[in-house]
Amino acid sequence: DEHADVTDGESKERYVTVLLDGDEYHVTFLDTEGPELGVYILDVDAYMVVFAIDNRRSFNAAKQVLNELVSEARKASALILVANKADLVRNKEVTHEEAKNLAAVYGAMFMEVSTALHHQVDELLVGTLSQIQARQRRMQKEKEKLLCLERDGGRGLRASLRLRSPRRMVGAFIKKHFSSR
Repeated sequence: DEHADVTDGESKERYVTVLLDGDEYHVTFLDTEGPELGVYILDVDAYMVVFAIDNRRSFNAAKQVLNELVSEARKASALILVANKADLVRNKEVTHEEAKNLAAVYGAMFMEVSTALHHQVDELLVGTLSQIQARQRRMQKEKEKLLCLERDGGRGLRASLRLRSPRRMVGAFIKKHFSSR
């Protein structure tokens, strides 16, 4: 893994090279931590929201950040919630279940790590790339579906909605089985 830090006033960039399934990926992390804890909405593949398990305030800030990201971010961006300092079990203020539930509410991947011990950090990188790839595949499928609908003028969508409409199915069932003909 290559690591390089570049400091730019309020933000810090970190570059990492990750090998996944025989392919090499160059990942850039932009640390936007600041005293104002503002959310930076960028055109990125994923947002990684990190909080410390021994600090309830950081968890509450993570909730706010996730909420802002979900309301503002592009659908194509993966969300990852990271509980750092997993090694500080005695000082834990946020439970695993609490954090996992928060991630589930926002459709985010969740992991507990300890950057001090380098515990689960590689798994986090691989999981992040997997989330990005899955999100990109989903977006590609949606794009292809929209292109197909454009080509047939949307008729396919209306027909499939009609076929699956419960009211229409009940109406067809009643006409077929209870009509006087």
